[in-house]
Amino acid sequence: MFFKVTTITQPNPTNAGREAEADQFVGPALRRHAEAALGASANAPVPGLDAASPQAAERALHELRVHQIELVMQNEELQRRQAELYAANRRYFDLYDLAPVGYITLGESDRVLEANLTAGTLLGLKRSALVKQSFYRFICREDMDRYYLMGRALRKSAQAQTVEFRLLKPDGSQFWAKVVANASLEADGTQQLRLVVSDISESKAHEAQREHYREELEAQVQRRTQQFLDLYDQAPCGYHSLSQEGMILRVNRTELALLGYTQEAYVGHRLVEFMTPASAQIFGDALPRLRQTGSVRNLDLEFFCKDGSIRPFLIDAVEAVAAPGEPPVFHCTMVDISERKSNAQRLEMALMGADLGLWDLQIPGGDLHLSARVFAMLGYPEGGMGTQLCDFEKLVHPDDVPMRRAAINATRNGDVPYHRVEFRLRHREGHWVWVRSRGRIVARDEESKPLRAVGTLQDISQEKQLQLESADLLQRIESLIQGIGQVPQTPSAPAARSSVLGAREQQVIQLIAAGCTSAEIGAHLGISTSTAATHRRNLMRKLDLHSTAELTRYALAHKLITA
Repeated sequence: MFFKVTTITQPNPTNAGREAEADQFVGPALRRHAEAALGASANAPVPGLDAASPQAAERALHELRVHQIELVMQNEELQRRQAELYAANRRYFDLYDLAPVGYITLGESDRVLEANLTAGTLLGLKRSALVKQSFYRFICREDMDRYYLMGRALRKSAQAQTVEFRLLKPDGSQFWAKVVANASLEADGTQQLRLVVSDISESKAHEAQREHYREELEAQVQRRTQQFLDLYDQAPCGYHSLSQEGMILRVNRTELALLGYTQEAYVGHRLVEFMTPASAQIFGDALPRLRQTGSVRNLDLEFFCKDGSIRPFLIDAVEAVAAPGEPPVFHCTMVDISERKSNAQRLEMALMGADLGLWDLQIPGGDLHLSARVFAMLGYPEGGMGTQLCDFEKLVHPDDVPMRRAAINATRNGDVPYHRVEFRLRHREGHWVWVRSRGRIVARDEESKPLRAVGTLQDISQEKQLQLESADLLQRIESLIQGIGQVPQTPSAPAARSSVLGAREQQVIQLIAAGCTSAEIGAHLGISTSTAATHRRNLMRKLDLHSTAELTRYALAHKLITA
């Protein structure tokens, strides 16, 4: 009985000789060899066959058939195992030779024992040419130490090591490689290194570019930081940072130079410790408002300098943006206004000498600043009239509004360089004060629209009174000249030429009759000397009286005083 055994073999270029020898045991060749062997022993006697009973022959036949089935089953199992082996070899080829990374096995003296196709591609050689090469010849000279230290650490700890170094190709080019190495001990006691090599040149290039950008950014940050520090320390005004309690946290050199203190003597102290008592009170009142609103402006404060002198500063403070969880910090600027104060004092003295008040108008918003002389001129305490132009214009005599407005508009329109206009303002006590206003536009925008105007205000009530008295005197002289040679008429009674007098006018008459001067009348009534003199002249003109004696007789006649 004959049976056929078929086997499936996997082509392997490395075992071509073995496959040629095995072909004679596969397919038709195997049958020819079997028939030849059977022919050689066909006439040979089978021992015991003649003597065998039919039962023994039947048992032998049964065993042969069972054995034949066993061989067929074994053959099928071999075919299945060989098919699995072939599939496994294909997977191994895909995973090993076609892997995206290079696999290299090194033996003694770091010579290449085995490598996949990717490793040959990375190193620029065929796989067959790569085998038995020393791996050192592919390492860049500058990176030899890295590879050596990796190998020594691997042999000591037997743990996987990762290192990056440059590898050379036969054409002299190089690339950055990331190498993961493991050590294994073979059956013969030798140690082999298995390397996983991947090309990281592109990531290295990106890393170098990022490093370049980082260094450039750090250099820019350092330059900007230095510029900021220079700007902070060398600023023309003082800078300091305060805590919520008013403690000095940081200060620039300008502020230290202005006050004369060292940083050790200044930082860490409360700011009010360096202020005059009055300024400390002002700052103490402003500090809660700074915490609540986040800013305060134009604090006029005086500080003690190191040499004992007192210097005025204008302070602005704003709350800085604090990091999460950190307490707020206030940044403050200090501007030395010593020279400004001196100039203002000199200007005030000059204006006082010329009996002039100063006004400063921000035209778009209507904000009006008046000097103390203007308030005194109209009988108001300083700041008692409001800070808007509309508050001031309410005091202008209605008859003088058109003339004043025309003069001011001519200046704003650029028709004249400055205006000069005379008009009346209502005094706090109700009477009218003649003033002369001079002013000009000092700032315009790009479209020539006026932004700011400044000027002076002068009380000309006495001048106007003298003008009225001069005109009255001239009229009297002309009347006397015209009345020469005419019969004099009986003068009217004092009561006929008088008019109803107010309470203030009666008080003035009583004081004049008592012999008080204008200064004494002003002190008694709480008005200025010039206002008292104006009241006196107005009464004399109103009652057509020409001397104190006539006014006294008038007061006696009307029972304003007793004899």
